[in-house]
Amino acid sequence: RHAMLAWRTVSWVCQEDKLACNETVQKKLAPENLVLALDSFFPEAETQKARMEGEKIFKLLVPYVVNLETNWAVECNDVDESSRVDTEKSLVEQLANIIVEGVICEG
Repeated sequence: RHAMLAWRTVSWVCQEDKLACNETVQKKLAPENLVLALDSFFPEAETQKARMEGEKIFKLLVPYVVNLETNWAVECNDVDESSRVDTEKSLVEQLANIIVEGVICEG
């Protein structure tokens, strides 16, 4: 829920103040910063899946919060991130999906 709140906050900033939005994106959400952020959260080689899911979150949510795209590859019908468990997906993948859906579908 903290991650969803953070992304929603960035989205709100981008809706309210394009200058502040651009500065936030350039300083904190730029692609080169993605690598640094993921390295700090997932430094070990065995966490490759976690890194891939982190990249997915950034690649979907950065354009969304800065309102660059309107077509989303996220199905928002009947999304209930609090009770859904998918045994076919890893926990990391489920968490990434919950974050993306929680921001895009409830935004």
